Amino acid sequence: RRAKPGVAMLATRGRVPVIPVHIKNGYRWMRPVTVVYGKPMDLSEYYGKKLTQEETQAIADRVLENIYAL
Repeated sequence: RRAKPGVAMLATRGRVPVIPVHIKNGYRWMRPVTVVYGKPMDLSEYYGKKLTQEETQAIADRVLENIYAL
């Protein structure tokens, strides 16, 4: 599955870290779920830069890899 580049665009333009999140057990009405948070990803090296589509996609792929690692 391919990551959507919007997360990278929002994080770099907003100058905020990305926190990977995984929701276990799926969502079901009135059932408990487990939410796993990863370590914040520092993207400050990209702040203020005009990123190419390839760079934006690479950042998004890195975020998705961190989510899968959870």
